[in-house]
Amino acid sequence: VVQFISCLYVLPVVPFQMKRAGYNQEGTIVATAVTCCIGCIIGAFLTDMPFIIAPPTSVSIFFAVSLQQKNMGFREGNTALMISSAMLLVVGLVPAIGRLLSKMIPDG
Repeated sequence: VVQFISCLYVLPVVPFQMKRAGYNQEGTIVATAVTCCIGCIIGAFLTDMPFIIAPPTSVSIFFAVSLQQKNMGFREGNTALMISSAMLLVVGLVPAIGRLLSKMIPDG
């Protein structure tokens, strides 16, 4: 029940924050709902358990505020997201890069 309520909370909050950064509110509502749906379906099939997966509001608020502070539009924001997603994908798919990056993080 708590996860369902949290997911319902995400649907209006994320689009409201992203609207302040220049994103279309209706499109963001659809994108958030589709993201939740796909995440839940993938999570259910991979774990064989009923998970509710939704984008965290803290990340979207941080992203929206960062775009506003730097006077960036949604196009620049989308470009930054695509580049960072591609970099994360490379780190995840190439184990040697992941090991190298983890060695670069100091202990303690």
